Amino acid sequence: LIGEASKALASEWNLTAADKRASTWAHDGGEGNKRAKTSEKGQNSGQIADIEVKNAKNGQSVDSIDSVDSALSVDSAPQHEASGDELSQEIKDLALVAEQERIMILAEGYEPKSFKDAVTCPEKDKWKTAIQKEIAGHKKNNVLKFVQRSKARGKRLIRTKWVFKIKRDGTYKARLVVLGCHQTKHDFGEIYAPVLKWTTLRILFKLIAELDLDMIQADISTAFLNAALDQEIFIDVPDGYDHIDSDQQVGMLLKCLYGLKQSPRMWNFELDDCLVNDLRFTPSKIDPCLYIKTHSDGKVTFILVYVDDLLVVGH
Repeated sequence: LIGEASKALASEWNLTAADKRASTWAHDGGEGNKRAKTSEKGQNSGQIADIEVKNAKNGQSVDSIDSVDSALSVDSAPQHEASGDELSQEIKDLALVAEQERIMILAEGYEPKSFKDAVTCPEKDKWKTAIQKEIAGHKKNNVLKFVQRSKARGKRLIRTKWVFKIKRDGTYKARLVVLGCHQTKHDFGEIYAPVLKWTTLRILFKLIAELDLDMIQADISTAFLNAALDQEIFIDVPDGYDHIDSDQQVGMLLKCLYGLKQSPRMWNFELDDCLVNDLRFTPSKIDPCLYIKTHSDGKVTFILVYVDDLLVVGH
């Protein structure tokens, strides 16, 4: 009953919003009609998603990758947001609350602007711990090695920087990043990496609600440090590596660091290889960030990827 009432309310809300916009823009020589058509496309997309869910309830198409792709391909047309003004205000309110929480955290802590600042400020012990944790992550993932400067002769040395942040839960986070703005076209090739379509996320949320599926959100810690590089990149010896003679040696990257222009693409290759070849998921034909796996018992698991954040959905 709640589900049906919600659908009815959403439908009424769509019509009200569309009529309001059509009347507001009627004097613009057809602009109102254009927006009304966009709204109509959005409603049709919602109806198609409803059909997909009803079929899934009847055991017809939830285990079919093609059926999910079909819904995504139809629903990828421009949509009219059911409650754009209200949604925008809600997002602003949530952002305000988050910023207020962050201000409260910062009132109790201090975010350094440089490595020297971090190791000399009153909270230097906390920041030193965060720095050592980041360096330990580099060693664990075999991110870089130090070589003689002669090996990098003729190569461009890219500068690095430490970034310090107090997270919302009060954790002190230190991260070594590459200043990608100093990279030249010789330092990277293709840099495109896909991100999910919001239409895919909406349809997945609808399936979760209608079919009572379980949902788990997962964040991959230091994700980029797991992605191998396909070319040689040299960096100056970063602050914090005090045991390295910076006059004689330079850093040679074996894995990606945050800030490199190609890091998102190389990480996407690494994750795709794991999901497809190791875990036997199949990427969607419409949205490459959606992975689907049908199990022997007929149940289906979805994994939606947004860079290093995963949404795992299934029974």
